[in-house]
Amino acid sequence: MIEKNLERAVVEACNARGWVALKVGFDGWPDRLILTGDGRHYWVELKAQKGRLRAVQKVRKAMLERMGEVVLVARTAEEAFRLPAGSR
Repeated sequence: MIEKNLERAVVEACNARGWVALKVGFDGWPDRLILTGDGRHYWVELKAQKGRLRAVQKVRKAMLERMGEVVLVARTAEEAFRLPAGSR
């Protein structure tokens, strides 16, 4: 699945859950900030099946994780909702 289609699928799935998937759009930041409506949120970087994180994305992901943020790298819509245990 190409990133554009993956992003559309994730946004639609968020909408169906009543969640908000904010487009960030700054270089190096994850593609979407997911607001779950219960005071929680997490970040998602969407990648095509063979896509890799760029250096600036690795730096930003590490920074966010040091701050206690949850950052997922998803290659499928299902992966975009697979939160680590204890994070939700």
